[in-house]
Amino acid sequence: MALLLMRLGMDYGSRGRPRNISLWNYSDNNDGISILDITDPDRPAYCFLRSKDVLDAYGYLTTYYPIGRDQLSLLANSEDESSKKTDEGIVEDDSETESDEEDEVSPLDDLSPLDDLLLMHRLRAIKSLESVPIISAVLLGEARPYVRFRDLGRSFASSTTTSEVAVVHGSFIVLSLVDLTFSAAMKHSLAMQDTTDLEQVLGPPGKAREMKKILRDLDPFPDSGTRLLVRVLSELNESVRVDLSDFQLSAPQLVEVLFDCGEIVFLDASFNNLIAADDIPKLLETAPALCRVVVVGCPSVVDAHILALVQHEPSRFKSLEGLLYPAFLTVEKLDSYPITFTFASIGDGMGCSALACTSVPFFTPAQVNQALIDALPWKDARKNRYDRGSTYPMVGFSAFHAGARAPGEKFGRRPVVSLQTTLIPRGQNDFWAFVVSRVSQSGSDKNGKNMWGFVHFMKREDGRTELSPDPSATESGSTRRTSQVRTLEYSGQLYDLHGFLERMASKRRPMPSETAVKELERILYKKHSKTGEFYCLFMREEDVERIIVS
Repeated sequence: MALLLMRLGMDYGSRGRPRNISLWNYSDNNDGISILDITDPDRPAYCFLRSKDVLDAYGYLTTYYPIGRDQLSLLANSEDESSKKTDEGIVEDDSETESDEEDEVSPLDDLSPLDDLLLMHRLRAIKSLESVPIISAVLLGEARPYVRFRDLGRSFASSTTTSEVAVVHGSFIVLSLVDLTFSAAMKHSLAMQDTTDLEQVLGPPGKAREMKKILRDLDPFPDSGTRLLVRVLSELNESVRVDLSDFQLSAPQLVEVLFDCGEIVFLDASFNNLIAADDIPKLLETAPALCRVVVVGCPSVVDAHILALVQHEPSRFKSLEGLLYPAFLTVEKLDSYPITFTFASIGDGMGCSALACTSVPFFTPAQVNQALIDALPWKDARKNRYDRGSTYPMVGFSAFHAGARAPGEKFGRRPVVSLQTTLIPRGQNDFWAFVVSRVSQSGSDKNGKNMWGFVHFMKREDGRTELSPDPSATESGSTRRTSQVRTLEYSGQLYDLHGFLERMASKRRPMPSETAVKELERILYKKHSKTGEFYCLFMREEDVERIIVS
């Protein structure tokens, strides 16, 4: 069963499934499609498709399991009995009640206990969707005009609700007289550039949400509304995660709102017709803690421009973990795709050492620190020195698609921020890489070593190779080494963990917590309890040169 989340009215063009392609033959999809319409997140709709007929929960389940209409009342009756027992208490059975019940025929009489349990489970699934609207064939036809969908309507009438749930045919909502009056009063106050009275009525439950909806519908958005919007966001507790999707705010207005909102980490500015690619770095400068931005459905953000901006001015995105925009979410990427950090792993391949890369267009030191804690295999004492799990391609993908997490937060709570690429960086003026080599001594490369290091690659402006050892390499007791090494297109400098973090701090990038740094340091410098040897050595300059040139 495939799951499709739809925001109806959007045309994803070439980035989505082609509109003239059959839904049923495009991929291996034997069981149909579950569709959720989240155009209005507060009132989602759904349907199931196995052909051109629009099915509700009952219609879909009955294609697999026999569920009679007389059985639909079982769940409601059982819940009524349970409710009575809860409200009135359990009464002693008498002989008359037992004899009466024996004469009744239950739809479950011919079912085994297991079949009875499974049937009740399916009935509960149907009931859970009983009040959820069904997506109409009309709206499905807008998304796939080459398919002639058919409405079958609801398969059964609700026995627990007093009014029938209407089929969703569009986003038109009838406003009450009170709503219309309040909306007019808000617009009048904004036109008069005096929102003092409006700010004083934010307290009642639901009023701030109502104001936000009215402000979202304003186009153009008045300058007098930015202060009120900030107050509304504060009342809704949108201080860390701010949803400004569908707001037609200009870039200066967005900057003003973000400046007054505090430590924003996540911003959704989708479906804004005014914001352009050049405005995104300005938002990041205004809100230094902002690390995740969504700009889906913004026609003024042009693919070529935003890609070139990230490619040639990566420092303007130094605080960003992920930019959710279609150009960064494509599976196939051009060779010139911007890359600022690469997790490069070397392991045993088919007859030779195999290189696997996981590359991302944005990164923060906190994000990299977290990803390495998740990816490196020798962090657990039960892992031995020959465990090369970190060199498998999917390990890097699993770790580097996510943002940083709070201390103690589980991997399952990670924020997904990017769709990585396996490309080796091409065309960047500079980029960072974490290189790890985990080659078995019994494998194809008898001279292979287990080693790691952070490398900063810089594009050479001429053909000369200059060797300039870092002064820190001569510090007593220091494991930090820095040198420039020969490569076909780049020169590189090697750093240990603390050297990498020092460079990041000098660039004012978001840093990991002290606890996270200590955990990664423990992993990188872990030794065998018996031999005292490192599980994985810190690289030497010649190791980096050999890896890059080869």
